Amino acid sequence: MVSSQVQCLNFLFALRNDKDAVLKIAQLFDSEINDVLPTIDDIDNGFIAFEFVYDNANILGENNTERGKYCTSIDVFIIGMRKDRKVLIPIEWKYTENYLDAKNKAQNNSKGKTRQSRYNHLIENSKQLKVLSNLPNSVYYFEPFYQLMRQTLLVEQMVLKGIADDFLHIIVIPFENEDFLSNNYSFTSDNFETTWRKSLYNQSKFKIIDSKRILKLIESLESYSEVAEYLTSRY
Repeated sequence: MVSSQVQCLNFLFALRNDKDAVLKIAQLFDSEINDVLPTIDDIDNGFIAFEFVYDNANILGENNTERGKYCTSIDVFIIGMRKDRKVLIPIEWKYTENYLDAKNKAQNNSKGKTRQSRYNHLIENSKQLKVLSNLPNSVYYFEPFYQLMRQTLLVEQMVLKGIADDFLHIIVIPFENEDFLSNNYSFTSDNFETTWRKSLYNQSKFKIIDSKRILKLIESLESYSEVAEYLTSRY
């Protein structure tokens, strides 16, 4: 009932093949997006892909196919056009997640040496992620920032390979989820957004969107009145 994956599908699955609806969603994130394209390797040529991965073994050195924990995946993936530039839009969808136990976790619980050897050189060469001091024990190797770091690297490498011209990283979350958005981390004195933004060079490539804005948009779409009614009653 409180799964973010289920909520994500409930919100967006019915819209995935509707270009106009998906464009309106993309424009919530960036008003300059003027078109959306079918997603990469999508079976039904939809405009939204779920649990998106792309050549992770070669791009990130990940050989495990268990998505999320060992293989970087993106909850929602849209490809937009900003004038004549192709923009990757990876979306991490959150609902009731929190990291209230993060204050109690010692630094030696950070991700292991194998993972650090896999990602550190990519971080060091990234144009978006800053090289933080004491990198192995930095926020990049603690959740939820570990997840965001890998997603950033994935789409950044896709841009470097010429698959697109730019990217815009989005988190969708209810703004009422203060447990996630507030400070619950032993390794920073800042809240979630401030902590992550301190790790980024280009602030315009990262946005946090209240899921209520997406619900309001769906409510405005006449063809999806039943979906909107269901979402309103459930969430």
